[in-house]
Amino acid sequence: MRKAAKAAAARSLPVAIHAAYNIHEVVDIIREHQMTSVELLREVGLLSDKLNVGHGNFTCDNPLMNYSGSHDLAILGEHRCSISHCPVNIARRGRFSRQLGVLS
Repeated sequence: MRKAAKAAAARSLPVAIHAAYNIHEVVDIIREHQMTSVELLREVGLLSDKLNVGHGNFTCDNPLMNYSGSHDLAILGEHRCSISHCPVNIARRGRFSRQLGVLS
């Protein structure tokens, strides 16, 4: 990801990446890197006004995540990143409910 960030910055190219898509990804990133998905994107240099984060459903300051001290939305805002997701798809599949164990 660091190489992609450098190449995109050198050429002033937009970047799209999937992140914060589901709880499993978020937990794995925190366990492996001791930071949230958004913090990892910042760490590798991908955050900018040219970044489009696909999904972004589970930023860690979402109250449903129960993750204390997160500033993911502020970090994304500071870098003027875009997030693209489809709320109709999320609602239709009940994604939040299933991933949080509300529905069986």
